[in-house]
Amino acid sequence: MATVRALTGGRGVDAAFVTVGAPAAIGGAAAALAAGGAVVVVGMPPSGTVAGYDPTTLAAMNQRILGSRMGETVLARDIPWLIDRWRAGRLKLAELVSGRYPLERLDEAFAATRSGAARRTVIVMREGA
Repeated sequence: MATVRALTGGRGVDAAFVTVGAPAAIGGAAAALAAGGAVVVVGMPPSGTVAGYDPTTLAAMNQRILGSRMGETVLARDIPWLIDRWRAGRLKLAELVSGRYPLERLDEAFAATRSGAARRTVIVMREGA
């Protein structure tokens, strides 16, 4: 967090978005916050994950930790918009995929996601697709 402090003149950031769901990133993000800042947990960590932070600093600095599972997504509006961006080459999705599983291995895919071994899993109708 020393780099963040140096880049912000010692102030810290107003918002730290943790997109990977890694416990160390979630716990460490609070150290980068300015007074009144917020950690926004976007990436889903494995079930039962506990992340550490200093509650005294959190309270004294009026900071927040927020969850954001799909944010305020409106599927009928947002999915077509995202598809348009993907088709135009402006949204890189392939780079986000950490695992592909055929439908027959659905239970294995869920287990990998729950354990944190997979971050973004795609279920395909047949192997190799």
